[in-house]
Amino acid sequence: MSNAEPAPKKRRRIAKACDFCHGRGIKCAPCRTPNKCQSCSDFAVPCTYNRPSKRRGPSSNASSSRQPKVPASPLVDLPWTAQHVAHITTIQALADIYAQVVYPIFPILHFPTFKAKIQLQVYKTDRAFYTCLMAVCALAAARVRDDAVTDMPPSISALLVDTRPEVFHAAAEAAFPSKLVDAQEFNYLRASGLLALLAIQNGQTKYMHQHLGNYMTLVALEGLHDEARWPQSIRGVEREERRRLYWSMYTLEVFTSIIWGGVMRCREAQSAVSYPAELDDEFIVDDPEDVTAIATRQPNGKLCFLTGWNYTTDLYRVLQYAVDQFRKRRVGGATSLGTLLDLSATSTSPQTVLDLVGVMYSNLPSRFKETRNIGDLVEDRFNFQTANIIATMQLLRMVVLGVELEEASGEKRCQVAGELLDAIATIPTTYLRAISSPLLFHLAGIGHILGSVIEGLSQSSFRKIRHILLRMADLLEGLESGLRFAVGASSCLRNLVERIDLFIITNKSASASRRESPSVNLPQEIFDDGTQQPFRPPARQIQDGVPRVEAAPPQQPFDRISAPDVQLPFEMLQDWPWPFELDDDILFPDILSGWTH
Repeated sequence: MSNAEPAPKKRRRIAKACDFCHGRGIKCAPCRTPNKCQSCSDFAVPCTYNRPSKRRGPSSNASSSRQPKVPASPLVDLPWTAQHVAHITTIQALADIYAQVVYPIFPILHFPTFKAKIQLQVYKTDRAFYTCLMAVCALAAARVRDDAVTDMPPSISALLVDTRPEVFHAAAEAAFPSKLVDAQEFNYLRASGLLALLAIQNGQTKYMHQHLGNYMTLVALEGLHDEARWPQSIRGVEREERRRLYWSMYTLEVFTSIIWGGVMRCREAQSAVSYPAELDDEFIVDDPEDVTAIATRQPNGKLCFLTGWNYTTDLYRVLQYAVDQFRKRRVGGATSLGTLLDLSATSTSPQTVLDLVGVMYSNLPSRFKETRNIGDLVEDRFNFQTANIIATMQLLRMVVLGVELEEASGEKRCQVAGELLDAIATIPTTYLRAISSPLLFHLAGIGHILGSVIEGLSQSSFRKIRHILLRMADLLEGLESGLRFAVGASSCLRNLVERIDLFIITNKSASASRRESPSVNLPQEIFDDGTQQPFRPPARQIQDGVPRVEAAPPQQPFDRISAPDVQLPFEMLQDWPWPFELDDDILFPDILSGWTH
């Protein structure tokens, strides 16, 4: 008998598409999961074949004589029918969740109108609205799954206990037209943006790029970037929704370009869209005239959370130019066009940009610099702005510092990272959890910036930033708990710091007696006299399951450290933990290009 292994079985082609793939107009692809195709496995939906099968070939009573050929009639799509995925009470509950934890940052819905349409069950007959609604429910359910909602009433918690975001996600994907030219209704634009946010929440950057690309295509088809091209029939509510959507997606486009190194397709210079009116939803009416020409502030004289939201948009507009300056410096004079136009001649200095941002922040109402009245829906929207402004301002500062050419910028970036962690420590955990994945990517960006400083770092410099790294690990330890895509970034970061500590101690050449590697597992703090003491992490207070990290204690000045410098080997940084999709993406690939070789 031959011992040769049997030849692998040839994978058979799937002759008939399943119900889910048939509804989306795509072919079934084989999958390793038994009794499932690849699409059903990706979206976690049942792979069924319940639709009636049509008999193939000629009918039994067909004439045997040759019949003249008749040109085939063009394919006609079957009438769309809404797929039932949840009861209306579940849909309404998820809409309320969106209003609580997503709307303050992405206020792309006029909620009185939106909830009225849900109550009237417009989604059963309006395909575009159904697609948008399913995307809203999927994103809200994903935030619930990832513990972003901390104060749900018991009745709502019980209602949503078995709610799976994958079901709503699959329904939204199935309802979205297969051809973008057939998806030019405004709700399809919103659905594309929401699906991109959902992909970020799920850590699926490839799908994020896909949906952002769909959105940008629809912007071009619809002319969303230019109010002069908007339909003349739209009224006050939709006009404000369009403005909110456009600038929401502008900020997301800039953010994803910075974090994942993409191309900024949405440019300020090409944007002819006004900022949203700083009015709460109840003050926006369906008037045929421009609502911002009637009122730009609340009629009752109260401050609106959109004032802070518009300020954050201003920060992202500055961010766009800061990134342009950095990438322009990277390419240098490589292109003849850059040489001819001398594009860097009009560059604004980094310090000028930071001064401008400082003036902008000083003019911001004090309500957006604090958090108060936690748990009140209206006040929470202001508190979300406070958290978002803090994160965005520090991200802007780090990017601007990346433009600087001076060697001291590394130390400055460490200072900015420490200031950000100090500021985040003042934000209640309710809002940190609600912002969820995007905040983690903010912190991941900080990690890569510190990674660029660590390469070739000396012992004396590392003493100062190691405390920041460990504080960040404390913060991430709580924030990533419950997230579907969490990969243990906190423990990886601690292990990295420990290994660098041990490397420095092992190579310390102060005396021969101290050149042996320590036998303890904890990181070691290195002092001027060469002694070694176990590292004690910064004091932490547990609140709502998330460590509240105290501000860093004063560090020893650089000029008082007498220990010799030790260059760290690059291979020690190879498993830096921040890329959440380790095989696909590297965060900050452009801004931190010097970190990798």
